Amino acid sequence: MAVKQISIFVDNTPGKLSKLTALLAENKIDMRALSLADSSDYGILRILASHSEELIVTLYEAGYIAKVNPVVAVSVDDTPGGLSKVASILGENGVNIEYLYAFVLSSTKDACVVIRADDNEKAEKLLAANGVKLLSESDIDAI
Repeated sequence: MAVKQISIFVDNTPGKLSKLTALLAENKIDMRALSLADSSDYGILRILASHSEELIVTLYEAGYIAKVNPVVAVSVDDTPGGLSKVASILGENGVNIEYLYAFVLSSTKDACVVIRADDNEKAEKLLAANGVKLLSESDIDAI
């Protein structure tokens, strides 16, 4: 049930992020979640978006370097300890979290946590077996 995350390399110079987000807006692609990590030369913009297949085509046609990565998306209570449960399940079972980011779902007041693990398949099985709600691509599109 992996969700498609798009990772886009963006030059770390003024106006480059604005240009990219304008391209998404022009193509009616809605970002559901994002994370931006930078270095001195470039940034990696990781996004969950509506119409991820269309997004990839749009990016390539515009000359961006982008990659699709599977990630695990889960819904947890937006309360103290919500993320702790997920991290504990994975850590206690030897699954390493490479990175994560989160956002709050306004419709349900739950938090959506996006996880890139060293073994996404194992992470999904462990979390589902422990009652954590996994989100699908269609769940993300519906946000």
